[in-house]
Amino acid sequence: MIICFILAFLVWIPVKLEKDYSAQGKLDIHFVAPKGYVLSEKRLSDVSVNYFGNGFEILKFKLFHKGQMDITLPDRQGDFIFRNDQLNALIREQSNTEVDIVANTLEEIRLFSDLQTEKLVPVVSALKFEAKPGYFIQGDVAFIPDSVRIKGPKKIIDSM
Repeated sequence: MIICFILAFLVWIPVKLEKDYSAQGKLDIHFVAPKGYVLSEKRLSDVSVNYFGNGFEILKFKLFHKGQMDITLPDRQGDFIFRNDQLNALIREQSNTEVDIVANTLEEIRLFSDLQTEKLVPVVSALKFEAKPGYFIQGDVAFIPDSVRIKGPKKIIDSM
């Protein structure tokens, strides 16, 4: 009896998954800057999306992508402003799946891309050291390392 139920279930699942479905879900979108660039924001959390497609493809997308998607931005510096239709076009271009994914964001998404640069910054302390009575500090206080290399957007690094 149990074997009949298992066999019926194993036949029923593929028959059901062959149909086209729509499903709602959440998707974390990670924006990837081209080499040599840095982004102001890199992630959109819990974007409400609709999935349209074959049941097998939707299941495969949800299992293997685990609700995350990387979107590589064009190789340029400046502001990126994505409205709903532009975000959906990027998702379609870069999804590598048979599933049609439509984001339901109402607001526009603003990202700023800047050249990545680095700078050597000396370590400077604003601390004042005082010895207790009967003790004295011999020599200057030294910091190791005496400088640090910082990386980030050119606009911010240049202002330091």
